[in-house]
Amino acid sequence: MYELAKQILSTIDEIPARFEEIRSAGINTISIGASSLTGTYILPTAVNKYRRLYPGDKISLEIGYAQDIIQKLRERQLDFGFLGKNPSWSEDGELEFLPVGKDKLVFVVWPGHKWADRDMVMPGELQEETFIHSKQGSGMRALVEAYLQKEGVAKPNSIVEMGNIEAIKKGVANRLGVTIVSYFGVREEILRNELIAVPLLRLDKVSRDFVLVHHRDRKLNSSEIKFYEILREVIAK
Repeated sequence: MYELAKQILSTIDEIPARFEEIRSAGINTISIGASSLTGTYILPTAVNKYRRLYPGDKISLEIGYAQDIIQKLRERQLDFGFLGKNPSWSEDGELEFLPVGKDKLVFVVWPGHKWADRDMVMPGELQEETFIHSKQGSGMRALVEAYLQKEGVAKPNSIVEMGNIEAIKKGVANRLGVTIVSYFGVREEILRNELIAVPLLRLDKVSRDFVLVHHRDRKLNSSEIKFYEILREVIAK
């Protein structure tokens, strides 16, 4: 009876661990890499919506420079990346780029700027102002420079370079200069009239793709596909 009782008690002690194994088996963990733009201004909305719909799943988010995220995807350190596509990237055999939506650009100045009430600013007029750029090598920098070059503004007379969109916004708000930036990064400031969006000739024709990037050797599982669809809904709004 003593030996039987020890076996029964031992089995009872294992029950909590067995329940945890069963519970954990149904949990999916998604590891996402993102740039400062997508990770700060878009992903939080998508993650919150996903968690409301699928509260048992876990999401791990890493924010860094896009080129670093791309490298980690190549090395299979992340499940997928959510990024603004850099024009210099080329599709290759290792990574697959799934379209999520479009990133619109907007030209912004501070309230009270001489162009704040303008119906249209000509690209050549940017030579009159200090222009705030994102850091060299970023997708946004490449996109803006391509637009300026196409419009005949090879290089503004005065440039301030800042490392992230928060610094750029503060620079404009503090009258250090004007900038062209992703609408998603400044829409709250525009709505609060802290920054003013001014039409810039043909800028509305410029956009880049938001993409979901993953290694071709691994297919998206059902949880990742659901998250992908939620991202597309968030961008569309």
